[in-house]
Amino acid sequence: MRFYLKRQTKVSDAEVLSFMQSTDSSVVIPRVQIRELRTASLDEMHEALNDLQSGRSLEQVIDRWCSDVNLRQRKGVSDPFPVSDRYPVGEIAWQMLVGQRYGPLKEGSGYLYFELMLKDSQREPTDTAYAGRKQRATNELLRQKEKRLLNLFLTQAGEARGYMIYQDRLSRIKVSPIPMMTFRILGFGGRMFAVPFVDRQIEWLNVEPPQGKIVF
Repeated sequence: MRFYLKRQTKVSDAEVLSFMQSTDSSVVIPRVQIRELRTASLDEMHEALNDLQSGRSLEQVIDRWCSDVNLRQRKGVSDPFPVSDRYPVGEIAWQMLVGQRYGPLKEGSGYLYFELMLKDSQREPTDTAYAGRKQRATNELLRQKEKRLLNLFLTQAGEARGYMIYQDRLSRIKVSPIPMMTFRILGFGGRMFAVPFVDRQIEWLNVEPPQGKIVF
């Protein structure tokens, strides 16, 4: 299960930068600016994209089809925002080149189509110290995500199978942080490895079981 969850867990650059900033206010999260078209329905979005393919400019299409009045008045131009905001729009925009377009994308109760207008010109530092800090932040964020997924799986499995907690017995369990390995010669060329790793897993007891499946 640990290996499975490790394979399922990933973190993006935007998540790592946001995590780094939460522990160090000097870390600057890059920003992007987009020109966006919002529609209330997918049918309206298809009509708008047909207009775009017929030769109308994105500004003209926004003026005709955008469901957000304030956005329409600004010709669809958003305020610059950190790439960690407006998930997944910020992350998608950061991977694009200026002038590229993306969509349609479901966002909230409507649909979104956008063009990347501006990418923060400031780049990440290239010094070794920064690279090391970023790698440590990535490892820590992955560890937290994996542990969270494991706790969700355990609480879901416990809910399905039923369990009882004896707090007095639980408090008496002694756990060694040192992993142990036993090697034994059985005779006739036979050998046996025993690896009694002990890992305390009780954080899931206070986690609300999720509705959706954790393991697919």
